[in-house]
Amino acid sequence: MTTSETPLLITVKEAQALLRRGRARLYEMAAKGELESIRDGRSILIPRDAIDNWLEMKLRQGLGRR
Repeated sequence: MTTSETPLLITVKEAQALLRRGRARLYEMAAKGELESIRDGRSILIPRDAIDNWLEMKLRQGLGRR
């Protein structure tokens, strides 16, 4: 699936598959603001760019640990 075919917002379940993290961890990341998210009623949706932003942040943090 190309970026243009990827929805602008993804569900927590879809983010789980992309990040290989559990559901509870994704909800925790969203609650702490570690991963950008949008609440729409009872649903939590994650902007697809938030996944890339989170990964870039983690990679930058990891570079200092070597």
